[in-house]
Amino acid sequence: MKKQIIYWSLFLGVVACKKNQTTTPPPTTGGSTLPAYATEQLTPQYETDYGSGSDFAHMGSNPVTVLSSGNLIISSVQFDGSKDKLLITKTNANGGLLWQKTITKGFNLFSGQAFETNAGEIIVVGGSEVNSNITSSNVFIAKLNSTTGDTIWTKCYGHQYIDKGIIGYEAADNTYWIVNFWNQNNKAALLHIGANGDSLTTIVNTETSFPIYRDAMISSTKKTILVGDYYISSYTNGVKDFSSAILLDSLNTMRVNDVCETSDGAYVVSGEAYKSTNSAIRYGFLVKVNTSGVKVWERIIKVSSSSQIYSCVEKTPDLFYLSIGDYNATQLYNFDLNTIHVVNSATPLPGATDTQLNIKNNLLYRSEFGYNSSSYFTIKLKAYPITF
Repeated sequence: MKKQIIYWSLFLGVVACKKNQTTTPPPTTGGSTLPAYATEQLTPQYETDYGSGSDFAHMGSNPVTVLSSGNLIISSVQFDGSKDKLLITKTNANGGLLWQKTITKGFNLFSGQAFETNAGEIIVVGGSEVNSNITSSNVFIAKLNSTTGDTIWTKCYGHQYIDKGIIGYEAADNTYWIVNFWNQNNKAALLHIGANGDSLTTIVNTETSFPIYRDAMISSTKKTILVGDYYISSYTNGVKDFSSAILLDSLNTMRVNDVCETSDGAYVVSGEAYKSTNSAIRYGFLVKVNTSGVKVWERIIKVSSSSQIYSCVEKTPDLFYLSIGDYNATQLYNFDLNTIHVVNSATPLPGATDTQLNIKNNLLYRSEFGYNSSSYFTIKLKAYPITF
């Protein structure tokens, strides 16, 4: 089963890092002491598995939503013996179960990232196969009661090869914008949905560079950020703010894995890169882009011969937590734009693949794809207490 996880990780770009690869902290000078983050070691407050899916490809790369209350929504899939259903779980900040609901619609379902409405309800997004063949699917949307998890309505839209809902938000006029990735022709679309789930408009994001879309996020100011290989774009309620190429100074081939927002409102894109003349040696990269799409800085990080960054989140200005990996296991680091340090004290699970990092209050939430004792695929969520 480990080989199967690694196969899908290579296919979807969510693999991890060797546990024995560390970077030595900088030496003290002049009697000064190391900053606290240089010696930081994190131990999970809790670890929980969610879902038990038959197919790794049905699981979204951002399974956790941190609600304004501090509670969590975890989007996963559950195999029922014939198909994967959506399994939506609500917990409190400490992992206590509040409710868990299974949603089915037609054939297999894909999980995306849920979001919270202005009234506190939950919108679940993902994909629904339209037949028993994975070559076609629709965007799946469900509105749930936040207190009970009961379904208010469900909708399906799309059918442009493999349509899949990635993430979304509620606009000021109480309508919804949903990001739709077309996995077979590398396009993306923004679906504009009414308050009752009815379709309003669709805006297709086309670029001459034909980026391969990898991730999307909604900023704190409700801008929709799309990222793909060599590319980032920003939309406000369906109107494009900018589109820019993501270029590295010294490495000419790259793959985007993640994007996070910084405290000054900019965006940091992460992934892997290499020189076309030597693809065997890979590096993790971070590129910061401002709200106009202009590159502010880049950083190249190598912790092993095939390392890459799979997820990133800013802790404080210019201090990041990073999941860096190769094809064996994941390791968690902090990085101050100059030096990098391993911070998770527990031995990583071989074959598990980091996919998302979130910070809320004094907890760092770390999501991994893994598998359970029955060899089904799960979301492994760890919560680490952190100090500022």
